[in-house]
This record gives sequence, structure tokens and C-alpha cells, in this order.
Amino acid sequence: MNLSDFFESINKTKKNIILDEKSEKFYVPYVVNKSMSYHKDALYHSNILNSLPNLDNKMQYDYYLNSLQKGNRYAKWHKDDISQLELVMEFYGYSRAKAQIALEILSAEDLEAIKQGLYRGGKS
Repeated sequence: MNLSDFFESINKTKKNIILDEKSEKFYVPYVVNKSMSYHKDALYHSNILNSLPNLDNKMQYDYYLNSLQKGNRYAKWHKDDISQLELVMEFYGYSRAKAQIALEILSAEDLEAIKQGLYRGGKS
């Protein structure tokens, strides 16, 4: 049993696959909540379950299984552009949070200037 089986069960088949404690251990609430948060019809449910961190895996799975309608819910996960974030952190000496804010206002030309300013020669 793997994580994709849980997504298949919640989104397509609506068949309960957590039958015992062993199968319950394969369910990863963080990953399922993050995946569901990318979809408009599941965002509210994901938010509710994020506010209940002590809920056991079976209860969370059952909530998704019985609350969501069948549907295709597959989306690419958002990934931060780490290289630009690290450039801003190093150049300005910012923390990760401040660098993320700075990235929102910096233009592509500004980022290129920062990259050139941090260039130390050698292989790139």
C-alpha cells in the first residue's frame, strides 16, 4: 500500500482501504492535506483538518472519504525558486521570511544585478 492508493480511494473509487492499524500507518496526513489544499472544492476540508492536528489518521481519512465528491484532483505542487531566494538572502543578509517578501518586489533585472554582484568567478 502506498500514498497514491489513498488518493485514488478518496478521489475516484470511494472505497475504504484503511482496514487495520497496519494500513493506517501508511496514511500521511501532511501530504494528503497539502495535496487537497490545491483544489477549490477540497480547500475548506483541508483547512479544517489542519486545525485538528491530534486527529488520528483513520478519522482524517474517513472525513475526506465521506466529505468530498468523486473527482480528478491532481495538481503540481508549488515549489519555491530556492536559488533566487538564496541569492537575496546572501546579498542582503536577510532571513528566509524577509527574502521572500523582497522577492515579491524585485524585478528580473534586479535579480540579475544581485546575481552579478555575488559572482566570484570560476565555474558557474
